Amino acid sequence: MKQKNILLFVIMLSVNNLYGQNIAVELSAMPGIHRQLFDPVFPKNNFQMNGGFFITKSFSNKFSLSTGLNTRILKSKRTYDTYYHGYYDHTDTVLTKRSYLELPLNCGYKWNGFYVRGGININYLMGYLYQFNNEIESKQKPNDMNLLLGLNMNVGYQIKLAEQWYINSAIFYDYPILFSNPFKSPLMNYGLMVGLGYHLKSK
Repeated sequence: MKQKNILLFVIMLSVNNLYGQNIAVELSAMPGIHRQLFDPVFPKNNFQMNGGFFITKSFSNKFSLSTGLNTRILKSKRTYDTYYHGYYDHTDTVLTKRSYLELPLNCGYKWNGFYVRGGININYLMGYLYQFNNEIESKQKPNDMNLLLGLNMNVGYQIKLAEQWYINSAIFYDYPILFSNPFKSPLMNYGLMVGLGYHLKSK
């Protein structure tokens, strides 16, 4: 509960500081995939469909700061073949699912409609599921995964629709730098981001 309150306090403080001129709010959808680095087994069912909202404060025509809240669902399904005396015996299936609430804090640079944003993520684990051979084994959240820190970057293009409306399309990359898993290898998430934004009127 304390971690949730910290996240809410940070986002409320950011919104309060950002309110004023040159503010934009954006709803985004983020389809993509995730995998573990250095792991030769590429997991099945690792497609993720996430979304959230951003608040961006522009300090000039080129530089900005942004924050918001996103969902981050990491789901993977792996199969392992077991052999007995050199002969195939059976296949085991392991499914894991982790649902995070993500708070990004990014700096941005924009030119001629193109932009680059990058910064850090604070990720709070909202839900966890572990299944072995399609039977639910555990929903208990691992303590060492409750709060993660990550790096992120997205490169995209902004299309103006009207005086205050715009569409964003970007390629995103997310790298959680604190993560525990059986393979001791970090995660990376990458994919596309499409957002609909609105520039608030100045005071």
